[in-house]
Amino acid sequence: MIIPAIDLRDGAVVRLHRGQADQVTHYSCDPVSVAREWNEQGATWVHVVDLDGAFSGRPKHLAVLERMVKASDAPIEFGGGLRSLLDIEQALRIGVARVILGSAALTNPELIAKVVKRYGERIAVAVDVRERKVSTFGWQEESGESPLDTAQRLKPTGIVRIIYTDIQQDGTMGGPNIEATKQIAIDSGLKVIASGGVSALDDIRAVKRMESFGIEGVIVGKALYERRFTLAEAIAAAGGG
Repeated sequence: MIIPAIDLRDGAVVRLHRGQADQVTHYSCDPVSVAREWNEQGATWVHVVDLDGAFSGRPKHLAVLERMVKASDAPIEFGGGLRSLLDIEQALRIGVARVILGSAALTNPELIAKVVKRYGERIAVAVDVRERKVSTFGWQEESGESPLDTAQRLKPTGIVRIIYTDIQQDGTMGGPNIEATKQIAIDSGLKVIASGGVSALDDIRAVKRMESFGIEGVIVGKALYERRFTLAEAIAAAGGG
């Protein structure tokens, strides 16, 4: 799956460089239209992150998110500041197909187990890695835990899918961390969606070659907004889906 990304900050579609809040590129003031556009171009999923929510600890764009859900037939996965049962359930009621939990996965495993039992595969976990350690709270803090330790600790909760992001590559268009993504899929036995650094169709082909190891998709952001290639070209490079 090729999953276009929509990162929200102050109501606009932006991209950060390596997750740094002070390095922002603005692409659109109308995220609803962007969601509709990716849907019309053939997206089978859309990845939406509430950056303000990630930094503050509570989602800030639920009203916008609801309009995006209504504007797009493609299912939306959503993360950013979802650290309580109330916020998780509110996002699901809005109509997102899948919520992505990050900091809560490290700080509140009981919550993860509870929501996975209730919602199954509608719950995924973001494993965001900087220099081989998992980062939390909007990538502002380091947990000191390795991504494999995090994945292995999560498996007993029933989680089956993680979004693996190499923060050092994210927003750089320097190419994804192929080996680290492959290794976490092999070692954890979880389904993995790759994220961070895609800049060319060859990057997508490289991720596609890891499909047999459990890599089921790749999130693409800046390369699409910078028109390095179209979504249709990316889908074709991935073999049609």
